[in-house]
Amino acid sequence: MLTLLLSLLLAFLPAVSEETGVPAPDFSSYLTVLDQAFDAYEASDAESAVRLCESILPQIRATRDEENLCECLSLLGASYHRLGIFDLALDATQECYQLDLKSGDAGRISSSLNNLAGIYLATGEYETAESMILDAIEYEKDQENSQALAIRYGMAADIYQKLGRYDLAVQYATTALNLDREAGRTEKVAIRLSQLAEAYLGFGKLGEAERCLNQAVPVFLSAGNDHSLAICRQQQGMLALKRNDRPAAIRYFRMAADLARKTGNRMVERNVQRELAEALRPSDPTAALASMERYMVLNDSILKQETTQRLSEFRIKYELAEKDAELTAEKERLRTQKRMTFLFLALTILLLAILVGTWYLHQLRLRNRQIQEKAVRLKGRMVELGQVGDSMSQKERKQELENITKEMSDLMPDLHLTPREIEVAKYSAEGLLSKEIGDKLGISQRTVETHKTNIFRKLGINTTVELVRLVSDHPEMFRS
Repeated sequence: MLTLLLSLLLAFLPAVSEETGVPAPDFSSYLTVLDQAFDAYEASDAESAVRLCESILPQIRATRDEENLCECLSLLGASYHRLGIFDLALDATQECYQLDLKSGDAGRISSSLNNLAGIYLATGEYETAESMILDAIEYEKDQENSQALAIRYGMAADIYQKLGRYDLAVQYATTALNLDREAGRTEKVAIRLSQLAEAYLGFGKLGEAERCLNQAVPVFLSAGNDHSLAICRQQQGMLALKRNDRPAAIRYFRMAADLARKTGNRMVERNVQRELAEALRPSDPTAALASMERYMVLNDSILKQETTQRLSEFRIKYELAEKDAELTAEKERLRTQKRMTFLFLALTILLLAILVGTWYLHQLRLRNRQIQEKAVRLKGRMVELGQVGDSMSQKERKQELENITKEMSDLMPDLHLTPREIEVAKYSAEGLLSKEIGDKLGISQRTVETHKTNIFRKLGINTTVELVRLVSDHPEMFRS
């Protein structure tokens, strides 16, 4: 559908670039063929899909249309895979994977890893396949593409079935089945049922396997999906063989072999021929030998020495790339950890500084409040002293005044008058206005008023007259 929309869009584009004058690439000419190749693959005609992809591959390379080049290479690799030509399948899929890595598209990377895992699964390198499919699942999880994620889980189920870890095979197949079932993808549901049946066969749960196959087979028959039907017929043969029903097993295996030959799926035919030979051996040794010979021919053509070598080379590159990625991730993790540790220490120090500063300011405010309260009391005593009249002798008045003066002297150093505040206080006592004081000190009138407000607050007085009297009576308290 996307390629069709792109074709329609490109039909309205100018044939020549307005900026460069270079003829624009004719995308539509190969997009139609690419659609035909996808249709052929879906119709289980892998040979036609290969032929169509190879016919347009040079043209796509020439246009440097990397997205559709990846589509073509991916389909070509899958088609070669289905035909059992794994050296060419690996070449196409590996090139597609490198382009996907370059693009950074997580969904495309996941798709290529899934295809690579399928190649290694088919050639018996199950551990490598497991590593690749688990990476593919991680890439796919955040893509919100339930169909693609179901395919990854289904591939994982096939791999764990071959590894003999049937519990995981059932788990992954069931997860994939639920995803496709929720989306209403009927044919995909049938494929997941087939994968689940394979896991149940490994478990020896023959009843569960049979129920899955009974649901899947009618769907493939109705859809004309001979590729998937061949796999189900093979599974039915295995089920019959496990129940010692050799005639039924032989019948299903032969049906599977015919379907595999019809679709050109040498992988399925190879596996079926080996199982058919086992089923035939007791009753027809000659036919069993013929099936085994066919198996050997197919096996040799599929697993050529060159194919094995290429698979090994790519596996090594992939594993090294994974290790490099792990080392890079570990280095980044350590760098992040160091940055976070430094940030934590910096924030801790800042928090401690704020706490200490807050505590100091609180203590300073508390102390100033105590000084102000004491200054107010001394002021009250001074007022009372002026109001007592003859009730107190001259000597007593003098003594009380000295006591007040001494307490005031003792109090003054704790008032925390700054040098600037002392200057403002003395100039105020000389009768200078705030603007004149500002001019003398090189500060604004507003700043002078602020200093005076602070002086009044600290000394516990309210007017300039009181300040003049205090400076006049206790000049020693206002020395810088």
